[in-house]
Amino acid sequence: MEWKQTIESITFSYKAARDNSSLGYELSKLTNARVLFKIIFENEKIAHELNLKAEVERPPTWCRNFETMQVNNRIEEGILFIQHVDCQAEFTKWEKRLWMNYGYQATDVAGASGIVRVYRKYQRRKNTSRSCIPVPPCLHSDDMAPNYITNYLCFMIKKYPNGVLSPSITALLVGPTLEQFCRKTINLLNFNKDGESMFYVQQLERVSGEKLEVTHILSQPKSTWTGRRGMVSDELLNELIGKNNPDACVFICGPRLFLQAART
Repeated sequence: MEWKQTIESITFSYKAARDNSSLGYELSKLTNARVLFKIIFENEKIAHELNLKAEVERPPTWCRNFETMQVNNRIEEGILFIQHVDCQAEFTKWEKRLWMNYGYQATDVAGASGIVRVYRKYQRRKNTSRSCIPVPPCLHSDDMAPNYITNYLCFMIKKYPNGVLSPSITALLVGPTLEQFCRKTINLLNFNKDGESMFYVQQLERVSGEKLEVTHILSQPKSTWTGRRGMVSDELLNELIGKNNPDACVFICGPRLFLQAART
């Protein structure tokens, strides 16, 4: 499950396996702050009871793909059943404010052996950099490039053999510049939740200039933040990027819900 929020709403998403023809979802209201999601398989049913941070309005708004989904809508009974689809429900908050978290959930698995409540604990084992973000010049001093100088901006780029851009970048020899196949100007819109979530701020500021313009946008900043505020939207992108340019090349990186919002 993934979730995102604005001041006025909160959205929950479940990703379905497209090859699982027996999969369906069922949503029922328990209270104004408790919602029950059921993921239905052929031989079992997994129920997620969401205890929300605060009360929400009913019914939710559903993201619908009519090419792949079947909907039996019984809102008057407090139940909505959806088959064969990625499930996304948006609730309107009663109190218009941001939540520190969505609350918590408990999971029940119902199968041939009955209902079992499952509590899972996860341990973080390691941190790794995402592809195409600034990284240190090396992880060990023995791996430092012999011609490295301190004003370099280093990236870790994952090569996709059938990709559009990464094969061209990774095929470059020492010496050629990215201007040979990229635009000469780059507009970087760096979206983060708050100041603590921002990374490489000083490094980006040092390399920004005529060819690289960096704009930081925070969705939940502190009162002392003087930069851009908000989430990805038509209004914000039109202001910072402008009208569509047929020569422009746009790259998006982030969580799935952010990617969906940015593409929309």
